[in-house]
Amino acid sequence: GTATESQDRSQWIDSPQYQNLDRHVTAMKSAFADRYYIELINNNLPGQAALMPDLIHYARHFDLPLVGSCDAHYLNPEDEDAHSIAIGIKNELKLSDMKDRRKSARFHLFDNEEMNQVFSAVPEALANTLKIADSVDFNFKFGDYALPKFPLPSGETAATLLVQSA
Repeated sequence: GTATESQDRSQWIDSPQYQNLDRHVTAMKSAFADRYYIELINNNLPGQAALMPDLIHYARHFDLPLVGSCDAHYLNPEDEDAHSIAIGIKNELKLSDMKDRRKSARFHLFDNEEMNQVFSAVPEALANTLKIADSVDFNFKFGDYALPKFPLPSGETAATLLVQSA
């Protein structure tokens, strides 16, 4: 970094915003120990790219691990148009209103190669993504519903009430 960047950061450390952030990070590290991460998200959006260097800097400043992720709104890249149409319908947009949408944004489920590509500058973020995934014990069984327990009207089951409410 340049001397100006160092000055800006040293002045920021004396600011109320830094003090609030420091208190927050301290509380989160206390609550979550080694499970508190700074998340880097990369769906090829300009705002995400602009924020990434700062997130990496402050993760290192506060001695926090990085984790890499990408928002996934649909499974395959070729599903983008169908997703865009659904968003357009939801937001009552005409096709002409949608022509300027960001074509560079990618919201499909990234495969390993894509994740390695977008996080090549921070391989520890992907290593931590794998570490988190490996720590999760999740068994999904199709056809089983995990609904919260709550009082049901007499003669109703959770399934019938759900169908009526839909």
